[in-house]
Order: sequence, then structure tokens, then C-alpha cells
Amino acid sequence: MIVRVPPLTHNRELMEQRPAESATAATPKVAVPKISAHEAEALLRSGLGMAADMLGAAFPTMCRPAADSLISTLDSEAGAATVRRTLSGKTAEFRDALVRNLQRRQDEALGRIIERPRAANLKNISADNLTLVEADDWVSHPAIDRVAGKIRGQLETILRDVHLLVGFIAGREGLRNPDDPFSPEVFIHALVGAGVDLGLHAEDLNPLAGAFEKPMTEELQRIYTAVLERLRTRGLDAKAIRRELAARQASAHRGSHAAAAAAAAAKKDGESAAWTDTLGLPTEAIAPITQGPVSGAGGSAGPAPAGGIQISMNAAAALGNLMARLQANAHGEALPRGMASPGIAPARLLNAVQELQHLGLQGLAGAAISTPEGQGGVWREHLIEKSSRTVDKLTIEIVGMLFDHVLQDKQVPVEIKALLSRMQFPVLKVALMDADFFVTSTHPARRLIDRIASTSIGWEPYGDENAKYRAEVERIVRTVLERFDKDSSIFERLLAEFDLYVGETSTHDNDPVSRAKRALEEAEKREILVINTTIQVRRAFEKVHLEPYLRDFLVGPWVQALVTAIMRDDETPGFSKDFRKVIHDLVWSVQPKVSAEERKRLVALIPPTMRILRDGLTSIRMPEHDQNQFFHQLMQSHAMAVRPVDQATYIKHSLATSELRSRIDEMRITGAFPITTVAGGIKVSEGALMRAAEQHSVQMMIPVAPTDVGPLDRDEEAALDEKISTWQRGTWFDLWNGTDFIRARLRWISPLRTLFMFSCAQESQARVLAPDVLKSYLKRGFLKPLEHDPLMKRAVDGVVGDFEKTPKRAEQLAERFEA
Repeated sequence: MIVRVPPLTHNRELMEQRPAESATAATPKVAVPKISAHEAEALLRSGLGMAADMLGAAFPTMCRPAADSLISTLDSEAGAATVRRTLSGKTAEFRDALVRNLQRRQDEALGRIIERPRAANLKNISADNLTLVEADDWVSHPAIDRVAGKIRGQLETILRDVHLLVGFIAGREGLRNPDDPFSPEVFIHALVGAGVDLGLHAEDLNPLAGAFEKPMTEELQRIYTAVLERLRTRGLDAKAIRRELAARQASAHRGSHAAAAAAAAAKKDGESAAWTDTLGLPTEAIAPITQGPVSGAGGSAGPAPAGGIQISMNAAAALGNLMARLQANAHGEALPRGMASPGIAPARLLNAVQELQHLGLQGLAGAAISTPEGQGGVWREHLIEKSSRTVDKLTIEIVGMLFDHVLQDKQVPVEIKALLSRMQFPVLKVALMDADFFVTSTHPARRLIDRIASTSIGWEPYGDENAKYRAEVERIVRTVLERFDKDSSIFERLLAEFDLYVGETSTHDNDPVSRAKRALEEAEKREILVINTTIQVRRAFEKVHLEPYLRDFLVGPWVQALVTAIMRDDETPGFSKDFRKVIHDLVWSVQPKVSAEERKRLVALIPPTMRILRDGLTSIRMPEHDQNQFFHQLMQSHAMAVRPVDQATYIKHSLATSELRSRIDEMRITGAFPITTVAGGIKVSEGALMRAAEQHSVQMMIPVAPTDVGPLDRDEEAALDEKISTWQRGTWFDLWNGTDFIRARLRWISPLRTLFMFSCAQESQARVLAPDVLKSYLKRGFLKPLEHDPLMKRAVDGVVGDFEKTPKRAEQLAERFEA
């Protein structure tokens, strides 16, 4: 168990330009993540792809209210009739053109923000220059500006968060609205471009854009919410970034006079520099940024690399600099403003590390260059001899201390620690190139090590699955040692590969976990299909008069039958086609029939319609009694349909039914995500889970919420939601099974995070928990993560704790490299 020491008080020189108590309290406690250019582009492209997919899936549904809104303007606005005919007759073509135009517009906007050199995250971004109010200087149709402006006004709050995150991810100063690939202008411009592609003229564009103002606003609200949620699961939260921006902006506005006054007041009050006193270092241990080589007692700076800045410090200052970074990481604090950056180590030292990195490959085959505790001094001394700068020598020592703590860690199995210890050479190279490696837990090298460690806690040296896991870890480590030079993107790539490996389940039908995963995927997909199909079927005949029994049947039992048929489309393409078509046939069959031709058509239509209805209701196991009751009512409706009616009634029903077939054909039913928000969130019923388990012959346990846990208040639920959102597959937990705690691994999370599947080696059945049950288990203590902090964070805490407990250690280390 890691015992946290209280945060140490910083030296007054570390706190220059820091505000008094109120501002200090607002200082963010969680550092925002650093994002590489490669990761930034991947994050943005992923979000844009999701936005395009969601808009494409929702477009047929959006067309209906858009077309209806044009009815009142058919006589007054030129082009309204043309637009309405295009939307009604070419919905699929319009959707495809919209997606193409949107992707092109997104790529253009994305290119404008990633082609230029990226600035360091938050370095050139301020809360002022990320305003949403600015003059767009791009050329566009007036209708785009007007409608996009209205949408922007209605979505101002959520757009501000999206714009802030895009600017942060791209590392762009003063990101303009037209350059934001998620801006409403991009979506409306794509809409107008799609209309032009389908032959609309200039006079048609104004009614087109106006018709989509409301449906586009609603859909963008859903898209932006999904994008923010995806980024939040990646550690990117708008509130945290905004707090960091505000803190840095406040620091920038405070002048040196305020800092001098604070220092004088501190001296007058007799307050001591507790941080440097604790470490046994002088108060000048934190050096300011120096724009060039500076001579010091600890050695020369050496030649500065191209485009870089070299900093030379004495040993105490260099150690204080590095320890301040570790301290910030250990206690979740922002790095003090003005902290010196030592710059990149000389090439001679980096080449020496590279040689040891290649020799470390031999360690995977048994060579003992450094792994066991106590043998690291050999390579450290070798590298220290190659070092010309004091800060590099201290970096070598601190990285060695970190990996000493890795080897002493009690949670990670010995065999996996031995493999991870080979990563010390690449990690050292990363730290020598960028001292901020010590500050952030989101560096890809740290994330890779932490991910391997977190998934290894329950590992045992027995069995085929454990042997495959060890082989995969060995492959990851070997690849790093072979290929890492200076580009950290290799850590990101290998982390993605490892995540895929951890998320994989066996493809063998006899594997219980694999069968359980397929059953749960099917259950969630079916739940989403039911929601989306119900919405679209109801909308298809919303203007058609139907008797209540038939309306209830179509949005109830028949939706279930249609979804069952859709689920078979993957194996038998087109299987659901007749089940969808029968909706129109059924509705048409009960409308008034005035001609002999229509009555003849009805007589021919009834037998195949009844057969499809019977097959569909049988597939969902509808009781025979209920089927017979429905068909009896339907027969009565058919009898009413052939009775004489007045011409006005007939025309009214005919017009309402005429558009029904096209609406049904336009339905784009997806089981990937809900096409609209669902009150209370998506919940997969226990009955659906049990049916899926029965179909796939899976033993599945579905625990219920403990009865002795009261309702969660809003703050508790929000905190637990945030914790659960960070969970990844492969993480280990202590899980209460009713009589004792068992060690269980989170094997799978459904795409919409409505189902979490756990398994343990001692049981052949999966345990499936919904989010509400998870939260009650966490509150009751029935579910406990085995790892409270990542491995590298534990190592950082250990090093900081060593120095805090033994102040003389820092002084001795500084004296060692002073000469």
C-alpha cells in the first residue's frame, strides 16, 4: 500500500508570481496531459470520423422535419419546392453527398491546424484567444453564415468546450472558428455543397440551409456530446484544461513587482524555504530559465542541439530542478512557472545509452547487464563517465532510482518486472531528451509501462494464456529496444497494439469468455436496434391514421420481430427486407379501398402478409393466444377497409399513406449507437441478457445491486462515473462473490459501456455488471481495484518519499557531482 506524504511547502522562489491564498486554492491539482503531434492528429481524426458516421446515420431522420418545414414556404420562397422534392426523392443520394462533402471539409479544416508547426500544449493558448466570437474570413454563401450563426448561438456552451479541446489538442494559438473542423460552418457548408452536387441552384440554397437549422442543431448537440465524452475517456476534460489556462493566464499577468513584494514579505515574516530545507538543498536550487550556455560548478553545457537550448546548473540547482518535477507529479500539482528546462543531452551520451539499449536485448535471452536489484550501478557509472553535464548525471541516477522501485514493487509479478526493467534504457533516453517526462503521467512511455503492469497483477506462470501474455510483453519490450531512437510515437503504436491484444478473446466456440462476449455484444446491439427501430417506425407512420391496436403492434411486437430479422442480416444479407416492407403493406391494407383494382390487390396481398407476420411473431415467441387476438382485430380492419367511404376521406388516407413506403425505405437502422438521447441512459434488461446467454450456451452471472446501499447523491454518482470511465480491459479487481473476495479481471466493456464483464480463473462463468450495479458495488466495497496508482506513479512516489524521509540524501547526491 502506498502511503501518501502531505504535499510539501514550496520554496518562495518556486512560488514567484503565485497569488495569495485565494488564487493558490484555484491552482489545478491534476496536470493536463501532453499530446504528441501524432496522437493529436489521431484523436481529431477519430472524433471527426465518428461525427461523420453519426450525421450520415441520422440524416434520413433529419430530412423529414426539414422537408415538412418547407411546406409553409412553398408559395413564398423560391426554391422551397425544389428542395423538398430533392429531399423526398433523393434522400439516400443526398446523404452520401453530404458525408462526402463533410469529410472533405473536415480534412481541409484539419489540414489548416495540423500542417503548421505545433506549439507546445497550453504554451501559446490562452483563455482569451480561444473565444468563440470572431469574424470569419472565409468565403461562403450568406445562408451558411446565417444558419451557422444561429446554431452557434444555441450551442454556445457545448461549442466552447469543443473549441477549447480542439485548440488544446492541436496546440494552436488563436484557433479560428472556420479552422475548427467541428464548427457548425463546416457541417452547414457540407450540407449546401451536397445540395449543389445534386443539382440545386443558388436560389435553392437559402431554403435548404434554413430547413435544416433545427434538425442540424439537435444532431450537432448529440455529436458534440459524444465527442466530448470520447475525449474525456482519454483524459481530456475541458474543465481541467480551462482551470490550467486560467492559472497560467493569471500568472502571466502578475508582474515582477508582486513577486518581489511577496519575497520581501516572506523574509520579513521569517518563513523558511521548507521544500529545499527538506531536501537539504540551498534556496537557489531551482534555477530560472537561461537562454544559452551558462557556466557552473557542475560542468559545461556542451554544444546545444539544433533548435534547442542548453542549460548548465550547479549540482544543487540541477537536482532541485529535477526533484521539483517529480514533486509536481507525486502530488498532482502544476509545475512552478519559470522552471528551467535543461535541454537535450549531448549526442555522445545519447549514443552511449543507445549502445546499452541494444545490449539490453541480450537480457531478454538471459544476459544480466542490469536487472536484479543492486546490479544497476555498473551501467549507471558507465553512463555517468560519458556525461559532460551535471543535470544528465543526476537524471541517470534518478531514472535508476525509479527502476529500483519498479523492481521492489509488490503488485507486479517478478517475471514481468524483469521484462519491464529492460525498458530503463529507452526511458532514460526519453528523460535525457525531455525532463518533463518526470512531470506527466501521460507520456506514452510511461503509459505503456503502466498498462503492462496493470494487466499483469493477476498473472501466474502457469497455463497457455499466461504464457501467451508473457510472450506478448516480451515482444513489446524487444520492439522498443530494437527500434526506439528519438521518436516517442513508437510507444503509442505499441500501446495500441498491446491494448488490442488485451482486448482480444479466444475465437474458439468452446471458450466460455468468448461466447459470453458474443452474447453480451448481441444483447447490447439488440437493445440499441430496438430503440432506433422503434423511433423510426413510429416516425414513418406518424401522420397516418391507425387504430390504437395496430399502432401499438407496429411499435411493440413487430419492432421486436424486425430487430430479430435485422440481427440475421449479417449471416443472410437481405433477410430483414420483407419484414420491413410488410409495415407498408400492413398499413396500406387497412386504409379505405374504393376501386375494384384496390380490392383485388388487397385480396392478393393478405396471404403473403399473413405468412410474414406469422413468421416474425413466431421468431419472438409471441404466445399463440396473443397472435390470434391480433389477427382477429386485423381481419375486422380489412372488412372496414372495403366499405364505401366519401372521396375526401379516401384522398386524405391515400396522401398520408403515399409517403410511407419511401420513409420505410429510407430508414437507416444501426445497432452501433442510439440515434437520439435516451432518458436515464441505455440499459440492457436482464431478460435480454439471459436470452442471449441461452442462445450462445453461456453460463453467466448477473449480480444485482446490494440492498443495504442507499441511493447515491449527485456528487457521489458523478465521482463514481468518472472513476468507471477510466477503466480499461485487462484491469484486475477484488470482487465479492457472496461469500468471499475473488481476484477477477475486467475482460470486456461493451461499446456503449452499458455492460462490464469480469472473469476469474477459478470460475468458468462470466460475471456481468451494469453501471448502476458497479456503482453500488464500489460504494459498498464489493469491488476494489487492485491497483490504486499506476506503476510509474508508485515509483515516482517512492523516490520522492525517499528524499523526504532522508533529507541528507539529496545533499550527499548533490555533493557527489559538485566537483
